[in-house]
Amino acid sequence: MDEDDPMSRNYLTAALLAGSVCAVPLAVIAQDIPPDTVWKLESVAGAPVNGDVTLQIGADGAVSGNASCNQYAGTNSATLPEFLLGPVAATQMLCPDMSTEMAYLAALELITRAEIQDGMLVLSSPDGAQMVFAPSE
Repeated sequence: MDEDDPMSRNYLTAALLAGSVCAVPLAVIAQDIPPDTVWKLESVAGAPVNGDVTLQIGADGAVSGNASCNQYAGTNSATLPEFLLGPVAATQMLCPDMSTEMAYLAALELITRAEIQDGMLVLSSPDGAQMVFAPSE
């Protein structure tokens, strides 16, 4: 490549820019959502939740937690506060009451927004339903 040739410089610049764009993660944590904080589910649609349901959102968009019985993991492929959870993988232990877990995982698939409100993590779906999480201690 001839460094004095303007075409060669343009191709090099384009290649560098393409490499830079590809290096950016698909999901970027909004500055007000602390990455890797473990959040405990407090309520769904205003109703308190019984059980140990947690959520963690990594800086790279990784989403994981405990769905009350099983551990789960997936990836947020949107840039927060937008939320688009890809396929969720979960362990397959059978517990006496699977209803909380099944309802939670089904609701999680409908979430389109994640944001902090008054120190709580609020996940919202397009129909206005919300899941509210408190930071775990």
